[in-house]
Amino acid sequence: MKAFILLRPLFAILSSFLIAQTSSAYLQYTYSSDVLEWQSTLLNDEDFGEEINSDEDKNIFFNYSFNIDENLLSSTTPTSFIINNADVYSERSLGDPYFEPDFHSVVFGKVIINSDKTIRYWNLTLDLAINAINEYEIVNKLSDHDIRILSKGGLSTCNCDRLWEDINLTTRRPHDTWIITSTVDNYYRSANDFDNWSVNQLSVMESNPLPLVAIGLLGLLAMRGKKAPTIST
Repeated sequence: MKAFILLRPLFAILSSFLIAQTSSAYLQYTYSSDVLEWQSTLLNDEDFGEEINSDEDKNIFFNYSFNIDENLLSSTTPTSFIINNADVYSERSLGDPYFEPDFHSVVFGKVIINSDKTIRYWNLTLDLAINAINEYEIVNKLSDHDIRILSKGGLSTCNCDRLWEDINLTTRRPHDTWIITSTVDNYYRSANDFDNWSVNQLSVMESNPLPLVAIGLLGLLAMRGKKAPTIST
């Protein structure tokens, strides 16, 4: 019993250590584009001369965010990061309004972050596939809506955002069959600046098994230090 009493402070210390080790500081960087201006439209690969949009009042924009481990940032010089994963969203401007969109994104590029945690440079490519959700697989295949985004800022870049969207326009045929009637390619562009960025502090939980093992060993030592009770008959 005495051994258990002596080990109780160690339990408290290791428990505090466990709590301290299960969280890491991350910074979440979020980029929000300005409203993009229409540049050109191709209908079946021919210059259409004007924008084709199912909703003339809908603005075209996008945003994305990614997390950076704060411990990896240098306190004296800019730090470069390769970004291959981010949460991406873009307001869809075309497509069948009867189906909810399903988003799949692929991201690749580079960012440079200053020692004060501000963005110094970015050059990112974001591919966003928007598929209609429907019980008919043929609908998913025919109503693909693909968006490609190039977002660049900093020295030796265009300081601009570009967005291309490609969509297959479909129509329903008898017996619930679908065909592609035409393809549309819209191109949008706008200037940007560093004010498009925002940063928030995050706390991400991470498992660390070492303190748990230590606590378990101390528990075994405490149990061995206790005498087994005597049972009278």
